[in-house]
Amino acid sequence: MGSSGHRKIWKHRKDCLLKLGTRRLDTVPAPHGGKRESRETGKPGIPVRNDFLYALSLFGAISALYGAVIALAQNDVKRIVAYSSISHMGYILFGLSLFPIAEGIVGTTFHLISHAVSKGLLFLNVGAITKQAKIRNIRKRGD
Repeated sequence: MGSSGHRKIWKHRKDCLLKLGTRRLDTVPAPHGGKRESRETGKPGIPVRNDFLYALSLFGAISALYGAVIALAQNDVKRIVAYSSISHMGYILFGLSLFPIAEGIVGTTFHLISHAVSKGLLFLNVGAITKQAKIRNIRKRGD
């Protein structure tokens, strides 16, 4: 296939992407069809600043570490699950800070869905075991 064949395929891909309504990922659509434009692209949308994404990643990493350390220090089973949930929210915030990268957003979405399902079931199990054993202190269990 010559260079003209590659150009035809590229033009076809570009036409398909334009018909799907894709745009650059460095802008967020403006609410209610606003008229704001990104300075870099000139396309409609609100520009996402890198310092905001940096602050979001820093906040996510700190909350993930904080939740994990505090969960290790707890004796109450429900508090352990709650603080591990805070830690997972930090992972999700850190994933959101990878905004222009589509894989980061997809991974964050999958993590958010799996977190919601698993933590709900984990709280359900902890509640059932606590009701049966009538004890929430993890150090006293198993005696």
